[in-house]
Amino acid sequence: MYIFRKAVPDDAPAVLALYRSLLGRPGVTWDIEYPSMEFIRDDIQKDGLYLLTLPEGDLLSAASLLPDEELNDLPFWGTEIQKPCELSRFGASSTDEHPRIGSRMLQKILETASENGFDGMRLLAAPENERALALYRKMGFRIAGHAHLYDCEWVCMEKPL
Repeated sequence: MYIFRKAVPDDAPAVLALYRSLLGRPGVTWDIEYPSMEFIRDDIQKDGLYLLTLPEGDLLSAASLLPDEELNDLPFWGTEIQKPCELSRFGASSTDEHPRIGSRMLQKILETASENGFDGMRLLAAPENERALALYRKMGFRIAGHAHLYDCEWVCMEKPL
């Protein structure tokens, strides 16, 4: 059994540890400076950081779900989405004992976005992050375009909810 919940300030160190544990994995564009504790605290303050944990509290996944403010201006998004949210800082740690954590977390995030009145979700994925791209495609996201942002190349994906 897994627990899906919003993060609270006391969760910030565990979230940072999860993010750091993913550094160096194939396709991961993060580094020691991003995502930082500042981003984590900001996401919590904005009431937009969600966690998937075990009942005893061990953190398996974290993701930010906030109104789309930065990506909205890119020119290629579909017109059917009028109230988008953005998925960012999505990290998951699957194990043999706890497989498919990313899929479980993304399903919960999609449900939450819809319950909160968003009609679509947008995200950036690194072109070399094949596991993430496969997960997003499996969950119904489509490629809307490509962009160079934050000194990186991105595949820009979206999904109507």
